[in-house]
Amino acid sequence: MITSIARFISIVGHPALLMPIAAAIAANSIDNHRVQLLAVIVAIFFAIFVFTYSQVKTRTGQWEHVDASLKNEHKELNISASVFLFIGTLVLFLFDVHSGIVFAVGLSGAIVLCCYFLSKIAKPSLHFGFAILASCLIFPNVSVATFFLFFAVLVGWSRFHLERHTRLDLAIGAGLGLFAGISFQFLVHIVNA
Repeated sequence: MITSIARFISIVGHPALLMPIAAAIAANSIDNHRVQLLAVIVAIFFAIFVFTYSQVKTRTGQWEHVDASLKNEHKELNISASVFLFIGTLVLFLFDVHSGIVFAVGLSGAIVLCCYFLSKIAKPSLHFGFAILASCLIFPNVSVATFFLFFAVLVGWSRFHLERHTRLDLAIGAGLGLFAGISFQFLVHIVNA
């Protein structure tokens, strides 16, 4: 029963599901409906990339599981996703997209790239890191950000319970997500000042 709950939380807390929801909530504070819609579309676009990439790797037998649980799978996903996110950041910047969207995508790429470089010492939890980042993106809305932060803790617990990550993996993932989230708030504040 507890393992089933942990699996459910892990699935719902997957960055590909969580980040579009966070993008929609965070963009709601912007009075421009086009920017709100674009934030959600961009988040869904990147989520579809990760999902499709993982599915192709699994179905062709190159990966054991869509979760990229093995170390070599995790490293490959991290480098591919970070490159894709950084290219996306550049494209969004060149098309003069709202700075909050550009920062969110770029910082997401930074989280994933850091996980790649830290893979020699740990397998940082992207689930936990992105759950923390999601709560930071929503931050001006304190009640919803607090709910997301509570959910992030549940995501971390689920990843540990399912033995996908160690305490060190979770601590590094949370630290990366928190650093990216604080950086996001700082950058948006600087641009809007």
